[in-house]
Amino acid sequence: MGEPFKFDVTFENGSYKIKNGRDLCLEFEFIEDEDDGGTVLHISKIFKCSDNMPLTRKVINLIEEMAKSIPAPPWSRIKYIKLEDGSSIHVCTVDIDLRYLKILTTGESWYNSFGYKSVNHDANVEHNAVIINKPMDELLPELYDQEYIEEFKSLFPELSTELTVNEYVTAMTKEVPKSGTRSCTEEQENKAELLFNLVHSIGRSGMLEYDFRLQKMVERGASRAGGKRNKRSRRNQRSKRNKSKKRSRRTN
Repeated sequence: MGEPFKFDVTFENGSYKIKNGRDLCLEFEFIEDEDDGGTVLHISKIFKCSDNMPLTRKVINLIEEMAKSIPAPPWSRIKYIKLEDGSSIHVCTVDIDLRYLKILTTGESWYNSFGYKSVNHDANVEHNAVIINKPMDELLPELYDQEYIEEFKSLFPELSTELTVNEYVTAMTKEVPKSGTRSCTEEQENKAELLFNLVHSIGRSGMLEYDFRLQKMVERGASRAGGKRNKRSRRNQRSKRNKSKKRSRRTN
């Protein structure tokens, strides 16, 4: 395991800000949920923290651990973490919409994979599965004219448009540099730009359904502790019954 993260926490203008040096990592505030009266930790901004600290599962886990332990308004504990998904990745010269890229390649968004979901999540996944399993040669004419479609065949000649949208876009991602890459060859830039345009066009077309208002219930492990207490209680009861039986036999 690596070194633990070390952050500075400040409270400014009603919001908590967590920074890594001068880099803003996270900004959030506490909001009362009018529906059930619980406290919500609402994430308004979330960043990589620095080029050396990518936004990974470790950072998400840190946020969730913080939600369990951070001092919240005294009338309740935090029940949900809520955020609005505006995630993107920078590749070469473009910022690709990570929400739709992940839906195209995995069926769910990046935050969905951590359990952050909208109330319409299941319906969205079912709808999007139909889109991403269409043949690519059916989808492209819905977005572009034939001249632009030739760009795909020119830059990705090894990819057949008979592949599904899911298969084709996944293969495209393997042909472009990793997220965060800024120094690229001309060919890499052209491929990254074409991927950007495809994801952007699909997202703008409304083909995919995705509610970017996400939430996740905070898990505290109280049930595990309760389970341990119940086990101890049952053991104590069995012990008392055994002692009672022994005393009864001695009396007889």
